Amino acid sequence: ASGKTCALGATLSIANTGRVAKGMIKDNNCQGYGYMQHLSEMFRDEERVGLLPEGTATTATYTMSFDLIDRKDRLHPITCIDLAGELVECMSRSDARQPLSAMQEQALATITDLLVANRSKNRKIHIFVLEYGGENRLYGGLSQSTLLDGALRYIESTGIFTRDTDAIYLMFTKVDRAQATGSELIETLRRYTDRHYSGFYNGLTRICKENEI
Repeated sequence: ASGKTCALGATLSIANTGRVAKGMIKDNNCQGYGYMQHLSEMFRDEERVGLLPEGTATTATYTMSFDLIDRKDRLHPITCIDLAGELVECMSRSDARQPLSAMQEQALATITDLLVANRSKNRKIHIFVLEYGGENRLYGGLSQSTLLDGALRYIESTGIFTRDTDAIYLMFTKVDRAQATGSELIETLRRYTDRHYSGFYNGLTRICKENEI
């Protein structure tokens, strides 16, 4: 199951309950409407056993638009874009000038068009999702750290973060493996990032400083 999709499902489910915002109005004209319907129902019933979603396919990009109504009845338009984690490998291979499959080329062209050429003027928050304990997994013989470094160079060259960005986050999934909670978990994740993803984290920090993010 996909930790990233679970995290997004939890967020949309909370938005859909009326417990945080007063209401959620979904845009049924958005490309990812059906996907959003499924995710926003995933964790609504705390007494019910549910199925975790599968990972997002490489070629799949879901754009989910909705309005949140706050307690003062003000409308806040939001769009969530769910991208496959495999796109990091596509970005890294492109940065290294390695050949891409037709499917990878199509996926990379779609996301670059969405985030660069035809991006909206709305303010943005970007979230990179990493799996705790996945640092030794290899993709085509390369570690996640190496792929992330290559993806970061691709992102810098395309200028995705040079405007309209309010924040960049790292989100870790499957942190139950860390066997820690609260402030201890936060410190564990800081040390884990320093040990396995310091180049990627420092690169993002540099981008934030240069662009006042």
